[in-house]
Amino acid sequence: MSEAKSDSTVLLVGVTAAMQDAELKAWEALSGYKFWMFGYHAGRWINYNNLLSQGERKSNPFAEAVKLARRKRDEAEGQTSIEIKAD
Repeated sequence: MSEAKSDSTVLLVGVTAAMQDAELKAWEALSGYKFWMFGYHAGRWINYNNLLSQGERKSNPFAEAVKLARRKRDEAEGQTSIEIKAD
């Protein structure tokens, strides 16, 4: 049984390290206007988090960015369309 516990500990350490790498690369991509790569690495983080048991899962580090995006979307949808006048 101790071998099984050891295997799960190794898995947890590996997944946690991969999550840290994915999060760092996601923020680096976003800071460099590389939106596709941000999505790729953020998705990696989500998938790694889903590998953990319910009690071990981390809160989403991208939640605030999602809230900001939703606010900006709502603001943009609330604006009236811009009229372009022909000269």
